[in-house]
Amino acid sequence: MPHLAATTLTGAALAALLLPAGTVLAVPAGAAVHQPQPPRSPIGFAGVLRLTVSHPEEFLSPSRTVMLTCAPATGTHPDAGAACADLERTNGHIAQTPDDTVCSLEYRQVMGKAVGLWRGRVITFRQSFPNACSLHAHTGSVFRF
Repeated sequence: MPHLAATTLTGAALAALLLPAGTVLAVPAGAAVHQPQPPRSPIGFAGVLRLTVSHPEEFLSPSRTVMLTCAPATGTHPDAGAACADLERTNGHIAQTPDDTVCSLEYRQVMGKAVGLWRGRVITFRQSFPNACSLHAHTGSVFRF
């Protein structure tokens, strides 16, 4: 059931973003105005992300989606520990300086998408790469599934 809690938390955070910027809500005269505080992560909770890998130029190629929860590292990601370690090292930034991997010049476009929370901050990531090797070189273990 940890995935249910993580999904609920992600949905609640993303729903809060639906109000347009600058929206003013009417407050009755004399009512106390509550100043919202930035969201806090529960103790030991680092983040939860929905990760998707797809091949946009291949009509019949299915996309793959996993859930990743960090601290503790769980979810449907096959190597949640390594993916969480990569995110912890980069403070939740998915795109990294590429490692020393040498990739072939094969072109098979792959798209990496991520949405969720990292330490109270909403994360959205969407980037296209020429092939899976390049995706992994730029994102570490996050999209290795």
